[in-house]
Amino acid sequence: MPGPDDCEPFAASAVTVPGMELRIVGGVDDVSADHELRAPATQLWLRATAPVGSRVANQAMLCASTGTMLIGTAMLPRAGVGQEQAHRTISTGVVGHTATFLEPFDLGDWLLLDQESVHAGYGRVHGRARVFDRDGRLVATYVQDAMIRHFTDGKDHSAASSTVM
Repeated sequence: MPGPDDCEPFAASAVTVPGMELRIVGGVDDVSADHELRAPATQLWLRATAPVGSRVANQAMLCASTGTMLIGTAMLPRAGVGQEQAHRTISTGVVGHTATFLEPFDLGDWLLLDQESVHAGYGRVHGRARVFDRDGRLVATYVQDAMIRHFTDGKDHSAASSTVM
């Protein structure tokens, strides 16, 4: 597995949290609608750009940073859809997101997120991920259920993208 220094920075601000740095393994594009078709799995390196004060703050920042990435992962085997369309021409939203913390971790150092979408269909997505520290220890897991649907009115909702789901 390439380390974070060997991976390209992930520049899509729509799916990143301020104060976090993200690097995607293998240069996978799960944002644009014209991405290369591939299996619904991604590996990403994540870290905070400033010190995170406490164990609870580390956990909260990890949860905030993983909220939308499984939706993009689920779109990888599908042509013509990408996370860039969210809240514009397709309706996406997290229905449930559960994180389990197994070991303490420092978000100031890199964590590896190993994600996969295990089901996408009928407007719903189910995905899961394992989170490892740089030493390879499993420190957390998360699962997510989300919706992905085309807007039924056929309109572009870009003007309302911050409020429409």
